[in-house]
Amino acid sequence: MLGLLVLLAIERMEPERERELVEKARSSTEAFSELYEFYMPLIYRYLLRRTGKVEAAEDLTATTFEKALRHLERFQWRKVSFSAWLYRIATNTLVDYYRKEGRRQESTLQDLEGVLRSPVGAGEEDVERVAVLMDLVGRLPQSYQHILALKFYQDLSHDEMCEVLGLNKKTLTMKLYRSLKALRKLAAESGLMEEGA
Repeated sequence: MLGLLVLLAIERMEPERERELVEKARSSTEAFSELYEFYMPLIYRYLLRRTGKVEAAEDLTATTFEKALRHLERFQWRKVSFSAWLYRIATNTLVDYYRKEGRRQESTLQDLEGVLRSPVGAGEEDVERVAVLMDLVGRLPQSYQHILALKFYQDLSHDEMCEVLGLNKKTLTMKLYRSLKALRKLAAESGLMEEGA
């Protein structure tokens, strides 16, 4: 099952190049444009997976990058990357979206059509299994979905996830364990994998 999650992992920018662009972007819109071009599809897919609505994901992505540009001077290099900072902005923007007018997350596989990419070299059976897995992830509590999305779909490190979620490593490890345990249980119940695997 974890292999299927890894198939959905997203490519990341080289850390040295990211640092160079961020420093240039503080005074150059061209450098920020390059960061935007690279990270916009990743942030958009993340938000689309979380909302299940194309229009909402587009609006939230635009808001995320507006906030990032407006607050770029405040960004400080720590143990985490610029991308983790972007995901944190996207996450906070998403939380605001759901709080506003009491919105609830409602997503289906049909809403996510086009988001599930056929992994390079994956056979039709793997693509179907990924679709079933995404459906199972959608049945988990929202907090579990969020952790799994950051870990496996966005391929963030534990340090980056701690930064995005505002958690310490011990709490993150516990939450990730519980999320995977719940997903394994659903996968076993659906016949996607054997119980205890």
